[in-house]
Amino acid sequence: MSNELKCVLLRGYAGCGKSFKSKELASEWGNTVICSADDYWITPTGYYAFDVTKLKQAYDSCFFKFKKAIEDGKNVIVDNTNLKYEDCKRYFEYVLKNNNLNKTRYAIDFCEVSFNSIEKAIELRSNNENGKNIPEDKMRS
Repeated sequence: MSNELKCVLLRGYAGCGKSFKSKELASEWGNTVICSADDYWITPTGYYAFDVTKLKQAYDSCFFKFKKAIEDGKNVIVDNTNLKYEDCKRYFEYVLKNNNLNKTRYAIDFCEVSFNSIEKAIELRSNNENGKNIPEDKMRS
């Protein structure tokens, strides 16, 4: 079908390279929106300021952006951990309910992103001034 779009849910632990992979795929495909709960934590100065008490708001903000991308007929990448079915359920349900919106259909897929070493991931992400400052204990959990 010529009007088929992509909906990819990335899966992987914190710091494994999901955001890097999402940017790589978006660049390759074009017409793509990346939806990430991490965007909620980025301050105006570009610092990653995670606050566990606002996790629901972050995921709701990501889902709102996802729905808008589907309604606008864009390829969409969900750049969250998505480790459990419950993490993915509302994305699947929304696509299935709205498939064929604007005469487009979505192919849904997973992309598992993993790293070779948790130590290397921690080295790259912990205390990182230019990116997501993910505490080591959160990456190990």
